Order: sequence, then structure tokens, then C-alpha cells
Amino acid sequence: MSSGGVDDLAAELAECIQHAIPNTVSVTGTLSTWRRGKAWASGEIVTFHPGTTTPLARLSIGVPGRIAAVLERRFDEAGTPLGAGAVVTIEAQPELHPVYGLRLVVKTIQEHQGPDANSITRATLVSQLHAQGWGQHQQQLAWPTGPITLGLISPSGGNAARGDIDAALSPHAEIVVIEKRVPMTGPKATSAISRAIALLGSQVDGLLVVRGGGAAADMLTWDNTSVVKAIATCACPLVLGIGHAQDTPVSELVAHHAAPTPTAAGLWIAAQTISTPIAPQPVPVCTPVVPTRDPIVAVPAAKPESDKWTVDARLVLLLLLAAGTAIVLVLILL
Repeated sequence: MSSGGVDDLAAELAECIQHAIPNTVSVTGTLSTWRRGKAWASGEIVTFHPGTTTPLARLSIGVPGRIAAVLERRFDEAGTPLGAGAVVTIEAQPELHPVYGLRLVVKTIQEHQGPDANSITRATLVSQLHAQGWGQHQQQLAWPTGPITLGLISPSGGNAARGDIDAALSPHAEIVVIEKRVPMTGPKATSAISRAIALLGSQVDGLLVVRGGGAAADMLTWDNTSVVKAIATCACPLVLGIGHAQDTPVSELVAHHAAPTPTAAGLWIAAQTISTPIAPQPVPVCTPVVPTRDPIVAVPAAKPESDKWTVDARLVLLLLLAAGTAIVLVLILL
């Protein structure tokens, strides 16, 4: 049994590792962290428990700065930035550093092209949901119309998702929103989401689950068996808007409707939730009333003033003539 300081033991262990694994090894996993320094880039590569975001194993990695710069540039040119959430295959040499401990000194990193453990688990889950008919239940439910109570499950610690939903639903006063916020990343995410769906789904007419994008590793939550089952068996129609258009999680395959963003999900709900139109009231039939007018009485036209004076003159002449005739007859008789 050897004795000495920590440095002596570390040197002996490092020598054992070098003898046990003299050549480089190939490792596939997900980068959970990535930090770029001047001399070195460091991070962790991790494998998760099937269908969860709980790490099964993790190892530290170290990349010389010059190599890290070349690798980052290569990944950027391919349109897949090298960073947390990337699924990669690395070629590395294991070493036990006296300060940094056991780590993999990376020689090269490539984007992983084949199925990793998470992909295999996802394929198994898809087969399972088809075998058990999980993908049919939500499609058989009809989205309610008219005034509804909408359940909203959103990420804890942020208001952005709620603001997008309110903007999409603001013209529709007939939609009453009940919100429940839960963690959507981390070890508690899957159980919190599953419980919220089961609880709120039995109290509302429709359910909306939203989040705003995130790293690829965070999206594994939506491939989790308990989350997928909770969505598939939800008592009411469930709409997803989890903001990661480049991925298609298994959860989206069993939801009533899946939208690429929270805003798009809110707009879809607004379009589907149409109030029942009010039946038109019968219009009473009225007999048209014809306005009556007084009978038209013909009024003789007034004679001109000159004609009036002519008639009067003739009458005077006749009277004078009659009077003169009468006087003459009297004189004759006398």
C-alpha cells in the first residue's frame, strides 16, 4: 500500500488510467454545458435516463483553445452551433488531471448522425403510444365553442408566455383563463407538468400548455413517458405551444393540436372558440298604412280685378236704363 500526498495518489491513478486506456475513445452524448476560455474550452457530456432529463452518467471534457475555435467555426458553418444541448460524438483521451480530476481531453467533435440512446427511447415510446391507442383519444375530442373556461399551464418564473396568450385572446371576452405555473426544466419538470395536466384538465373546457423554446436537452421533457401519457389521456382537448419548431416531440403527436409557438396556439384557440350565434327574432308583419288625404275640392279661380269692375258697370247701366224707362211711361200716362 503506497502512501503520500494527494498529488502522489493522483499521479498513480493517472498512470493506471493511461495503461488501462492507452488509446483514444469514442463517446456519444449530449453536451449539457460548454464554456469557452482563452486556453481551454470545458464542459460536460451526459447520457440521460431513458425518457427523462435525469442524468444517467456524465463526464467532464476539456478541449484545447485552438482546437475549440476550429470546432466552433465548423459547427457554425453547418448551421448547428456547438453548445449546450448538442448531441455529439467525441474522440478523446481519458486523463486524470491533478486539479480538474477525471476528464476527457477532446481531439475532435462531430455532430452525431446515428440514433443515440434518447432517439431509441423516443422510437420505443412512439411504438408504445400507437399500440395503446394514446394518439387517438385527443383527436376524438371536439374543441368547445361558445363561452369557455381555458386552462393555461405555463413556465414558472416568467410572464412572456402569458403576455402572448393574452394578446391572442384579448378580442374574445367569452374565454376565461385559469393559469397554473410549473417548472418546465430541471428534474421536477416532468412530474410537475403531468400533475398539472391531470388536475387542471378535469376542471376546464380546454387546456393550453405553453413554453418559449429552449435548448434541445430541455425538449426531452416532452418525450417523457409520464408527460406523453398525461397529454394523451387528458379529459379535455389539449393544445401545445412549446416553441421549438425544429423538433417534433412525442407529446405533439398525441395532443389535440400542436402549434409552433405560444402565440400561434392562442390564435388557433381564438379562431376555434366562436360564440353560439343568437337566433334572430321574428319580425312582426305589419300592414302597410297608406296615408290619407282630404278630398280635393275644386276652387274656382279668382277673376281678375278688371273683370270685376266691368260686371259692376254693366249692372249700373241696366239699372239706369230701367229707371229711365219707368219715368218715361209715367209721363206718358199723365
